[in-house]
Order: sequence, then structure tokens, then C-alpha cells
Amino acid sequence: MLKKRSNIKQKIIDVSTDLFASRGFGGTSIREIARAAGTKIPNIYYYFGSKEGLYNYVLKDAIAHFEASVTEAARGESVRDRLVAMGRAKHRFMAQNTNMMRILFSAWLGSQSGFKLTEEIRPTLARSLVIISEMVKQGMASGELRQVDPKLAAWFLLGVFNTYDMRMVSMGYIPTEEETESVVDLALEGIKRR
Repeated sequence: MLKKRSNIKQKIIDVSTDLFASRGFGGTSIREIARAAGTKIPNIYYYFGSKEGLYNYVLKDAIAHFEASVTEAARGESVRDRLVAMGRAKHRFMAQNTNMMRILFSAWLGSQSGFKLTEEIRPTLARSLVIISEMVKQGMASGELRQVDPKLAAWFLLGVFNTYDMRMVSMGYIPTEEETESVVDLALEGIKRR
């Protein structure tokens, strides 16, 4: 019985991820999720408590997978190498998990009708800013980057990358590795040592 329940729970998660990504939080009903998952509405309440609880679960799952993928890639000798590696990992993740990324960007931008920007996405933003800020500090210490405010530089870099990534989410475009490098180079040009 436990195995069957976990299969139902996973089916609900999979179906709701697809529906939330394509229709948004406000455009998806519990009834539609239950029907698409081949289960009864009470099962959704049993596992997640509410539609909001299910959405938060899906969002947390997307965040966890995304962070693991990108953080693991943040290795390299230079700031540029690390940002390129993170960008490539992010783009691979986005290509393989398009619906998760649609949900993440919707939460990031607060664009889900009927659903406010959750507290779930704020720590992710904060962690991303800390990682990039530390990279900038290391780049300044090594002479790779000029002296700038690391927090402002982190916001700038994150903004550039996320704006570029919106093209993937909204248009289904997958950038090449060379394009990822070019975006990093363009973004770093403003803070490189001259």
C-alpha cells in the first residue's frame, strides 16, 4: 500500500508541475490535477494539504534540483571560468527541466496569478547573490576584476544572466556553449580590470 501511495504522490507532483508550468497557479484547479493524475481530490489534500501546499512542494523541489545542478558546477580557476560553468549547468538543467524553470521564473518574477512571491524563492536568490558576490571578491583579490561593490556586481550579473535565460523559458531557445561564454564575457566586460 505504501508503494502505491508514493506512486500516486509522484504522479500528482509530475502532473501538477506540467499544469502549473503551462497554466500558472491561478489557471490550474485541484480538479484538473486530480483528473490528470488519475486520482481523487482527497489524495491531493492528504499529501499536500491544499493547492498552495502542492505548489510550494513543486516549487521547493524545482529549487532543490536547480541549486544542486548549478552550485555543483561553480568550479574553475577564474571568475569567468566559474560563471561559464554555472551558465552551462544552468542551461543544461533548463533544457532538461523546462517546466520546473517556468515555475521558478514565475515565482521569481511574482507573475503567478493568485499566488504571491513565496518565501521559498527568496533564500535561493540570497544564496545566488552570496555565491556570485564571493566570486567577485575573489576576482578583485586576484586582479581579474577591478574594485567594485561586490553586492552590486552580483545583482548586475544575476540580472544579466536571468534576463538572458528568460529567452529559454519564454521561447524554448537553448543557447550554445559559445553563446553562454559570450554572455558571461559581455557581462564581465563592465567589471573587468582595465
